[in-house]
Amino acid sequence: MKVILLILFYILNILVQINGQQGIWPDIVKDKEPRCTMYGRCKELPDGRVLTCYTEDPPQKIDDSALKNLTAFCSEMLEMYAGLGMTDLCCRADQIADLTEQLKMPEGIISRCPSCWHNFRQSLCEFTCSPFQAHFVKVAKFWNGTVDNKLVVEDTNFYVTERHANASFDSCRNVMMGTANSLAMDFLCGPWGSHRCTPQRWYDYMGSVRNTYAPFNIFYRLTNDTFDGSPTTSEPNTKTSKAGEPLDDLGITPYDGDTYLCNTSPPKSTKNCSCVDCTISCPAGAGIITLPQKKSIDDWEIASIFGMYFIMGIVFLVGSILIILGACFALYRERREQPSRLAEKAPGTLHRWGMRSEKMINRFFSSLGQVCAENPWPVLIPGFCLLIIPGILITGALSCGIVYLDITTDPVELWASPNSRSRQEKEYYDKNFSPFYRTEQIIATAKGLPSIMYYPSNNTREEPEHFGPIFNKEFMYALLDLQERIVNDVRGENGEQLSDVCFSPLSPENTNCTIFSYLEFWHSNPKNFEKVASYDAIIGEEVVTLTDSYLDHFLFCSRNPGAPKDSTELRQTLLGGFLEDGQNLIDPPYQNATTAVITFIVNNKYSKDDTRPAREWEKAYVEFMKKYLEIEKPSFMDIAFSSERSIEGKVSRISKV
Repeated sequence: MKVILLILFYILNILVQINGQQGIWPDIVKDKEPRCTMYGRCKELPDGRVLTCYTEDPPQKIDDSALKNLTAFCSEMLEMYAGLGMTDLCCRADQIADLTEQLKMPEGIISRCPSCWHNFRQSLCEFTCSPFQAHFVKVAKFWNGTVDNKLVVEDTNFYVTERHANASFDSCRNVMMGTANSLAMDFLCGPWGSHRCTPQRWYDYMGSVRNTYAPFNIFYRLTNDTFDGSPTTSEPNTKTSKAGEPLDDLGITPYDGDTYLCNTSPPKSTKNCSCVDCTISCPAGAGIITLPQKKSIDDWEIASIFGMYFIMGIVFLVGSILIILGACFALYRERREQPSRLAEKAPGTLHRWGMRSEKMINRFFSSLGQVCAENPWPVLIPGFCLLIIPGILITGALSCGIVYLDITTDPVELWASPNSRSRQEKEYYDKNFSPFYRTEQIIATAKGLPSIMYYPSNNTREEPEHFGPIFNKEFMYALLDLQERIVNDVRGENGEQLSDVCFSPLSPENTNCTIFSYLEFWHSNPKNFEKVASYDAIIGEEVVTLTDSYLDHFLFCSRNPGAPKDSTELRQTLLGGFLEDGQNLIDPPYQNATTAVITFIVNNKYSKDDTRPAREWEKAYVEFMKKYLEIEKPSFMDIAFSSERSIEGKVSRISKV
């Protein structure tokens, strides 16, 4: 019976995989007229984006060199259409060059999973070059931008079946981006990140010009409906339709190319995605093994009472009874043995000797005290010469070694033996590779400032985002002022500044110091706190005007730290207190932070003489922070600080007490 069930399960698994792979493309359009929607470059914008030209012409033949370039990424599409006897395409050599250049970046991110990479690039190949382009791509917005009156494509609608979109997304959702040690969707899904990403959000972000990679807006319409009719051949309307809808719904056949599960191998690949990138590629476990429960000491009972409680109760009861009985017996015995008046006995010999000795000692010291009191100077001067002066000389001679006293304040010297293995290994590492960096930290917590309820531009405006009080501009300006004063105004005894001792990995071309601060999300520039930018977006079925602010910028960067550019309209390129009890670091709500941490990284040297400039700067930094906390600290801020020399300084102060 088990064998039959296993066979049925295996067959069912194969059927599910086949169903997940098969699409209806190009069978559904092979009998239709080939026609293009876009063809060739039309206009290059100042921001570097290149727009294509609108056309209704049939596909054209491309030269061999362009075909060779296209084969590197779209060989499956070319072979599929070649099987239908079609070699003409809806793309020109310049478009192919743009396509191959744009695919190089995602190739480095998701090509480690062959099926994900296949599904991802196939839809873009079809969108750019398919001879049946007009059947699933409709232009939503045009404008006349060339000298020969060609229409420039600004917005398009790309119709894709939900099956294809969901299968493509599922094959890529768990792919890891090795360079960032995070999911590729953290990068590819923009402000949503991997945890908030859905197929629609993924395609929306990839098709938006806000990601700075798409040449024009591509509105992905996920649908399983096929609109009857034939492609329009009339002159296109130059108006923008509502929510980017096509100007003509006739002749739409959503693209539904073959997709491959992440645990299967696509054409021209001999491997599937690894277990790291695809959960269904992981070998099946043996299931949960139930082990017999091991009894512990907490499991035993006596008369339905926990055994330890029962025994301790008996001990307490018996002990209490014994103590009470002992007290009663002692009282009884005391009463029976009441001493009667006895005649006082005469003292013994030893007692008499003791009394005589005590009287003699009393008489001697009484006489000595009387003589010293009556003659003070004759007593003090000889005593001073014979006792005090020699005592001072002897004490001074024995204390001469204090001039060689060296107080050890280095924690390593104090708490690690020079002969210990850890100390020897540290010594070797520091000598050959230099010691680890010196760190100076400021921990600032907002006090009494309200949180911020804000509607980010990338949500549906149904629920606001909660931002902690450290995102209050008053707090940010005050903390930035403190940071800038430490960078520019704190100077050591010999004029050392942070720039003289800090770690600056890009020097000498870029001498900026390494500072870990959430203010660096805005380049530590107060002007960026005030930047706003408006843009039109589609929410539901409406075109609305949204505004990006400094909070939108933070949300994008914190949820997508690997992105080289901010996809908000602002285009800008270390927190605490954001986790509640029971929360973990999966999809962390950084915006809820109540504490900001600023860390300054200072170079460290093996020789203590070489670290003198850093130590002098740290000394000035500590003195500055003490003065700041005492006099200048704002009432809405609690601050704690530390430096590399904090422990050493504490040891030094204790040693001088």
